Amino acid sequence: LAHLDTLKHWQWYAVGLGMLFNAATAATLTYGVVMELQGTHASLGKCLSAGFARLFPVLGVVLLSSIAIVAGLIAIIVPGVILACMFYVATPVAVIEKPGVFESLSRSKALSQGRKGEIFVILIVMAVIGIIITQIEKTMLVPSDPEAALRALPTLMYIDLGTQVF
Repeated sequence: LAHLDTLKHWQWYAVGLGMLFNAATAATLTYGVVMELQGTHASLGKCLSAGFARLFPVLGVVLLSSIAIVAGLIAIIVPGVILACMFYVATPVAVIEKPGVFESLSRSKALSQGRKGEIFVILIVMAVIGIIITQIEKTMLVPSDPEAALRALPTLMYIDLGTQVF
């Protein structure tokens, strides 16, 4: 029972930290990519600065869109998939256009109009790659002994976090 409590603690820690790092990484990379596309070189410092300046709005977008998507998946699955496709560009919108959280979600809905099929394919490909990486991690890095696996959990969590950021 104590092992379950420890596992739950690390699981919530990993989810929260993962969400924070994913939001920061998405904001930072989005800024850098858009600057490059506009022909302006953005240094790593400038990308980090712009990314962290938009961190809280991006976190708001991530939280609200995640709640909506999970609710849709629980409802009948299809609405969750549609919402995931609809909110796919909400984070880049929050970084580049700098609207509020709800405006970012609305703008993402407008930008994804007519492109949900293509976005769905991207999501499927990313999910398959994620599943493959997770299976490789499990078979190569997770000890078979439950005690050793529990002790290795923090290390595995950081490896998984690095994989997500990558």
